Amino acid sequence: MKRVNAKAPWVTLASNMSVFAFEDLAPAIMADVLDVVLLDPHWYGGIHRAKLAGQICEAMGVDAGMHSGAEFGISQAAMLHLAACLPNLTLAPDSHYHHLTDDIIVGGKMQYKNGAMAVPTGPGLGVELDRDKLAPLPRTFQAT
Repeated sequence: MKRVNAKAPWVTLASNMSVFAFEDLAPAIMADVLDVVLLDPHWYGGIHRAKLAGQICEAMGVDAGMHSGAEFGISQAAMLHLAACLPNLTLAPDSHYHHLTDDIIVGGKMQYKNGAMAVPTGPGLGVELDRDKLAPLPRTFQAT
């Protein structure tokens, strides 16, 4: 990444493969190898810890982005809550959510409106697990 950044400094470089833990942040930022750290509450230990990683990035002058790992609605809600509280989130969050045909949350998939998805409101993450939709999944993904 350092070689790419040196040869094409006009290209914004983001990383989630080499920078996905707290101990990776400072060395990568100080080596000037990336412009954006792709945060993920699953990797950083929850929304609060991922927000802390975003604050570290902000203090070190690096933008935050969002990594997507093909989330169902519960994780997508967590990602939306995280994205909403990062002042240095300068790029559209990555999401594979639009590839889902349905979701395991009550009401089905969260919807995009005018190219954006609203942060869910209500208790917890603002979404509720649909246990009827969840019930058949262990059989679907059971090893044969």
